[in-house]
Amino acid sequence: MPFVKRLSQEERTRLERLRRLQTELKHRFRDLSLLDQALTHSSFSHEQNLPGKDYERMEFFGDSI
Repeated sequence: MPFVKRLSQEERTRLERLRRLQTELKHRFRDLSLLDQALTHSSFSHEQNLPGKDYERMEFFGDSI
């Protein structure tokens, strides 16, 4: 049986907001976790103890191109 992570209420709420954003933008993203990361400020990531789960690495990569 594969491991299935149960989402917290906060995670479910965030996922629902990302899905609504897709609807509003009329664009379906293949990977919602990348959209989530792209919209996460480093201060929030730091407060939530989620190292590397913010947009700064994506920004750095974009700048280098």
